[in-house]
Amino acid sequence: MKSRATSLIILLFIVLQYLNCISRDTDKINFDFKSKIDSLIITDSIRPFNGQILIAKSDSIICSKTYGYSNFVNKTKLTKDHQFVIGSLSKQITAVLVLQAVERGFIKLNDPIKIYLPYLPMNWADEVTVHQLLNHTHGISDLAKALDYKPGTDFAYSNLGYELLGKILESVSHKSYIELCTELFKKYGMKNSSAPGTNYNFNLTQAWSRDSLGIIWEEKNTFQGSNLPAAYILSTAEDLLLWNNLLHNGILLTDESYELMIKPGAIQNHALFGKVGYGFALRINNSENILEIGHTGYVPGYLSMNFYYPDSKINIIVLENLDWKDENIKKTFYFELKIRELLKRSNLL
Repeated sequence: MKSRATSLIILLFIVLQYLNCISRDTDKINFDFKSKIDSLIITDSIRPFNGQILIAKSDSIICSKTYGYSNFVNKTKLTKDHQFVIGSLSKQITAVLVLQAVERGFIKLNDPIKIYLPYLPMNWADEVTVHQLLNHTHGISDLAKALDYKPGTDFAYSNLGYELLGKILESVSHKSYIELCTELFKKYGMKNSSAPGTNYNFNLTQAWSRDSLGIIWEEKNTFQGSNLPAAYILSTAEDLLLWNNLLHNGILLTDESYELMIKPGAIQNHALFGKVGYGFALRINNSENILEIGHTGYVPGYLSMNFYYPDSKINIIVLENLDWKDENIKKTFYFELKIRELLKRSNLL
């Protein structure tokens, strides 16, 4: 009996030591990852980083960093609650609003857009479908011109398509796009997300640009045109993490709608990522046998990146309000790419 009790004590001790080692190893991975990000941001001289970085597993934050200023003149430091214009990440919000309207029976994906926008005089309005607007296969480059290609036969990334989706949403809901966004964010607790032109917790950081000589100026050309549904939503890294968890865990959409959103129904040849699948406002990339779902965004003065890795439930979100205006897009998104590389080497995926 005494021998058996001794054996149990020894076994319990071994298990506790093993669990303690796992805990220390996990802490080491996370600590090293944070240190490497700090090292990248502080010591890399290719250009300065100014913004938010967030890495999380599901809703558990692994690394949250804020660097730099909201206002370079007054040296006002950025905080985690400062809003950024998220560029083309805005298209995800529009796509979800459309799919929710589909679920309620207000929109049919295969309907021609003429049904919802009867004032459009172009012949192609009877040919282009809502589905094709969502995945950029519509062929519209100018409302006053003929289509660039037969709808559904090619891919051409388009802000205009998402502007039309915003108008369709307004048509079927009898509400403004701003009202629809405000209701969505309020319903799901995205307290630091809003649309320009509202006073809903408006805390937008200023936009800045920097040239090759190191001169920084306030960017005045962020809001160009009427592309709110495509590019101008305001948010924070923590709110985008909440958005990811809502989107990828069946809260915003039914399973059927979500599968449509992440189904690569087209191929985009992207300057940063090469050939990747494209769903509804999401790129689906499975290179290196690591499934990656997400998007990047850009408007003058702001850069953004939001990727989700479903196999590990890891999220990587980067927001910047200092625009390095370089003709080489890989330099413009230099830190986004470097942080993504660090993540892929961190054993978190």
